[in-house]
Amino acid sequence: VRKRRKRRKWAYVRKRRKMRKWAYVRKRRKRRKWAYVRKRRKMRKWAYVRKRRRRRKWAYVRKRRKMRKWAYVRKRRKRRKWAYVRKRRKRRKWAYVRKRRKMRKWAYVRKRRRRRKWAYVRKRRK
Repeated sequence: VRKRRKRRKWAYVRKRRKMRKWAYVRKRRKRRKWAYVRKRRKMRKWAYVRKRRRRRKWAYVRKRRKMRKWAYVRKRRKRRKWAYVRKRRKRRKWAYVRKRRKMRKWAYVRKRRRRRKWAYVRKRRK
């Protein structure tokens, strides 16, 4: 009986040790697995964050380029418009000047003709 009890006791001890060892192994595996999972999640998250930042950066760059381009286009349009306005004003001014000169010339011609006509009439009357 004593021998049997001894055997049973040591079988029990061995079994408990084995169980304890495997409990430890299972926990360690679980810990490692979750450490790996956390790391992968972190990596994935930061990969996403990096991509998002890159996307945002380039969106910003594209927007700034577009804005700069349109600012230039607006300025060019303004410049062209005012160049046109200045030219038109110049044209109008010179058209006006030519017209006034013509009018002055013909007023002089009319007056001269009138003077000559009446000089002739006075001469004939004498």
